[in-house]
Amino acid sequence: TGVTANIEGNTVYNIINTNTTGFSNQANGITIKGGVCTVQRNRVYNINAVGTGTGVNANGVYGIYVNATSPLGQVVKNNQISLIPNVTNESNIFGIVDGSTGAFTNSYLNNSVYVGGTASGNSNSYAMLVGAPLSYTNMNVINNIFYNERSGGSALHLSVGAYYTPTVLKASTFGYNLMVSPSANTYMEMPAGTAMNAAAVNAMYISNSSNSNWMEPSSNLPAASLFNNVATGNLGLVATNAASWYSNGKGLPMLSVTNDFNNTS
Repeated sequence: TGVTANIEGNTVYNIINTNTTGFSNQANGITIKGGVCTVQRNRVYNINAVGTGTGVNANGVYGIYVNATSPLGQVVKNNQISLIPNVTNESNIFGIVDGSTGAFTNSYLNNSVYVGGTASGNSNSYAMLVGAPLSYTNMNVINNIFYNERSGGSALHLSVGAYYTPTVLKASTFGYNLMVSPSANTYMEMPAGTAMNAAAVNAMYISNSSNSNWMEPSSNLPAASLFNNVATGNLGLVATNAASWYSNGKGLPMLSVTNDFNNTS
């Protein structure tokens, strides 16, 4: 609390948390709790959790976890997160989680998140999840790629979710994102248990034409056509492929984001 930090340019990978007690354990790439942080230009991949728990006791795998305690908020921008758990046990998979419990202004800008692999059991997976029960004065989620092509199990695999209220992700501050999921019926979940297709997402906006987000099932946009190498966490776009135009040129210019992941302006 009260600390200002810049977490930048790290590669976080090959983390595994093993727990055989049957209770939930988690493996995190980057965790923010307290202070005022800018988390930028980090690459997170190959994070795993091994255990025997199921349901609410299933393991959790988190790329970036934010639990803000400062009203000044956190900024998470230009990060690349690729989660492809290679364990067979049931796991909850979260590319980015905001679990902040207060009216803070957290911003998520220009991040690329990929979730893949094969699931077992009944645990959802999300490229991004807003998991706290309290509403926000503001949350900026702009210019991100939220790509989830996880398969298997009996749960949902979603691009974006908000557990408790349909007002957390507001139309005015949730835009210019590319959302890809295995099914055209699971682009978003808001609130918990309510999956949203493109029509439901459009209904968040004054008119369908004002929805600046792009949505596509993964069958129409293979990850190999879009990203350089999901296995090594390189989520740079393959500029020579036509698929790159799903993202190239479609973002909103941001004064707070002057460079890209490679620190190129």
